Amino acid sequence: NMGGVRDTLVIKSKGKAGTYQVALIGKCDKPKRKGPVEVRAGSSATIDFKNVLSEDAEYTFSINNPAFTLGSTTATIAKKDKCKISISYSPSEDSPGFDVGNLLIVCKKMKHPWIYYVRGSK
Repeated sequence: NMGGVRDTLVIKSKGKAGTYQVALIGKCDKPKRKGPVEVRAGSSATIDFKNVLSEDAEYTFSINNPAFTLGSTTATIAKKDKCKISISYSPSEDSPGFDVGNLLIVCKKMKHPWIYYVRGSK
């Protein structure tokens, strides 16, 4: 749990109907892991990633398996805008027919990273 917000919505009638109040409660969870993103050998896949913040932010991308290559390792994404993250797969000769990895997306303004499972196949 990343936190929450509580507030009250107040609606007032212009006539004699009075005032209506309702409690608003918002809860924010950390990003859920996504995937797997499938990548064929010698080709690439694209992930559409959105900056959920209400301000521009810099993101860094890394992957924990050298068989996968990222098109870019950083991006500054405008508020509420999307970015395409390209992942290529080049298996080693001793690969068992597939490789797996984790794409980690980090923003210094956020407490938790986004994680995408990546699976490459020959």
